[in-house]
Amino acid sequence: MQKVLQRTAMAKRQATRRALLRTQKEEADTARTKTMEHIQSLKEQSRVVKEARKNRREDWELGPLAPRRDVGENKQYYGTVDHKTLRGAEIPKKKRMELWTIVEGDRVVLLTGRDKGKIGEVDNVNKETEEVTVTGLNRVEIAIPEWMRGKDSNPSPTRSVGRPIPIGLVRLVYALPDPKTSIPRDVIVENIEPRNVFRDRDTKEPIFDRVIPGLEVSIPWPVKVKPDDVDHPSDTLRITVEEQTWTPTLLRPPMPPSVIDELRNKYSAFRDRHDEEYIAKKMAEDEEAKAAKQMAKMMRTPLKELHAKRREEFRKGSAEGARPKKITQDMLAKIGEVIVAKRMGGLPGGASTAGAEAAVENTPKLAEKSGAEVEVPETSEMPKTPEPQEALPPSKHGV
Repeated sequence: MQKVLQRTAMAKRQATRRALLRTQKEEADTARTKTMEHIQSLKEQSRVVKEARKNRREDWELGPLAPRRDVGENKQYYGTVDHKTLRGAEIPKKKRMELWTIVEGDRVVLLTGRDKGKIGEVDNVNKETEEVTVTGLNRVEIAIPEWMRGKDSNPSPTRSVGRPIPIGLVRLVYALPDPKTSIPRDVIVENIEPRNVFRDRDTKEPIFDRVIPGLEVSIPWPVKVKPDDVDHPSDTLRITVEEQTWTPTLLRPPMPPSVIDELRNKYSAFRDRHDEEYIAKKMAEDEEAKAAKQMAKMMRTPLKELHAKRREEFRKGSAEGARPKKITQDMLAKIGEVIVAKRMGGLPGGASTAGAEAAVENTPKLAEKSGAEVEVPETSEMPKTPEPQEALPPSKHGV
């Protein structure tokens, strides 16, 4: 028992180790793929920047003779940015920020770029790349492919979107009262400390308070405005939804058979109901198999017919339980003669009587091994060996 437990524990450890190695390999492959995508994005950005610098220097050197670049195939896409370069590199889960002190709805200031010092509201937060999109800041023109146009009311080949900004390039802006005038004014918060951290029981998301260390001022979270429900002509009325239009009975199932077939797996091994087309198909296959067997029977030779008949008889005998053969007295005598002949060194001629006795003695054992039934009559007819008589003494008369 102890060996079985040891083997079970060893198998569990091996399975756990294999699962860990598989997970690590998948994570490494994913990280490698993301890294290659980020490298390709950086290469594309570098290529665009180099090309722009080259064109600017050429325009400065040629002056009035500089070529127009907003013509030809790139006329409608001149000055745009490829949308593939907007998304940053995805950060591995182990290295991501767990507690986000900046969320959607907060007011932030941009620390770099052409919009440096401008304040905007966070529109979107991407925790996978640790980037934020700020409304009205860091806007760029991107090219819209032809297959994406016409999805909305804007048929323009270009569109202005907000470029994602790394979370480290923005700072939270909060209105604090002035110590002298007590009038609230915007202050850039450099450091925010999370306190009273706990996780929600249902969503498992961290919940905490944002506090400015030193001042011990708690920054409230932005209020999420719930959109108003607007009724549309295509909406179903509540009274129609709550209306009971079907009453179940014991004479029919609670739902139509077609619905049951839709809910069940069509290819399940436990399926007990099939479509009529499937049943008809299987019955046709059975009929074809039966016809093939019948055709094979018609093509039998006389020898095959004989073999089939013998197999059928043997099958019926096996099914009915064939009784073992009986051993008669003549068979016992013959068996005994052979046994005695072997014992006497090959003299079967004068061993008939002794052979019968030996057969009576040894044959039940042989019959028990072979499963045969010994037929022994009530009155044995086997000859018995006469007992030897002592010699009489000679008489007085010499007879």
